[in-house]
Formats: sequence, structure tokens, C-alpha cells
Amino acid sequence: MKAVADPNSLPEMFRSPGAELNEGAEIARWLLRAAIARYVLAGFVKNRSGTGSLLDYMFNVVDPAVRKRHGVLVAFNVRQANRQLASGDIEADSPNFRELQYAFATLTDINASRFPATLDEIAWADPIARLFNPTVSKRGTQADCETTFVSHALAYFDSKTSKVDSDFARLFWQVVRV
Repeated sequence: MKAVADPNSLPEMFRSPGAELNEGAEIARWLLRAAIARYVLAGFVKNRSGTGSLLDYMFNVVDPAVRKRHGVLVAFNVRQANRQLASGDIEADSPNFRELQYAFATLTDINASRFPATLDEIAWADPIARLFNPTVSKRGTQADCETTFVSHALAYFDSKTSKVDSDFARLFWQVVRV
């Protein structure tokens, strides 16, 4: 995720003969959308008490907070990224790679730290680490953010609220796919 957010990275960074998504040329565009959605979903499953559905959370919590802290354009690009990932369709007039890269980097502050070198730094480099507090033991085992995030998401699927929250299910499974 840090490499995709790096302003020196190119949209074609994963180009490889035989790769999916146009010989790999489209992978970074989808990774950015999935990374943005994962960040939003992690916030939702961690802090969802009283927020209702995912759409309620996005409109009443995420959008106003992002607009206030990062501006209208970043908020728009976050909404577009989530909508496009959920639909599985990148429209021609969608935010370009650099706009999404900036939105992701700004939203998560992922570029504020150096590239991780130790297991502990790797665990804390995950953009959702602040929500799920990863732990690394001396033997290298860890409670990583991804496992904790998925665990919270699966618990939400078991809740009564999720039974009518098809937007959450669609976006979550798209993040898992990507």
C-alpha cells in the first residue's frame, strides 16, 4: 500500500505479460480503490455503534470529516473510489490514478513515515493499524490488522443491522477480492 501511495509510483507499476487486468496495467488503479474502501470499512466496523448502515456512516461520518480535514475534492474522490469498487466499474470520467493516490495518501497519512524495516514497523505501517493496534511477539507471531479487520467485519455480518446492509457486503467482498 505504501508503494501504491508513493507519488513516484506509476499507474502501470504492476504491468506484467499475462497478468490479469490488461496485462497488469490496471492493477494499481484497483488497489487504490480497494485500499481506500478498506480504510473506510475498517473505521466503520471498529466505530459503528449508533451509525446505522455503511452508507449512513459514509454520509454522516466519513464524508463530513474528510471534507473538513482534506477538502471537497478528496471527499469526492473517496466517494467515487468506493462507488466504483462496489460496482466493479471504473468510468471514463472517474478520478485518475494521481487523484486517487493523493486521496489515499492524504486520508491515511501513509507517506508520513519511512518504509518499515522491522516486523513491528511493518505491522504499524498498515493504514488501519491505529484502529486495530497490531502486536508482534519476539517469536514473530502477531495479531495483524487484516485478521482483526476481517474478524470485525465477519462479526458485523452476524449482526441484525448487516442483514439489510448490502452496500457493506458488496464493498467488503470487493476489497477481499482485490
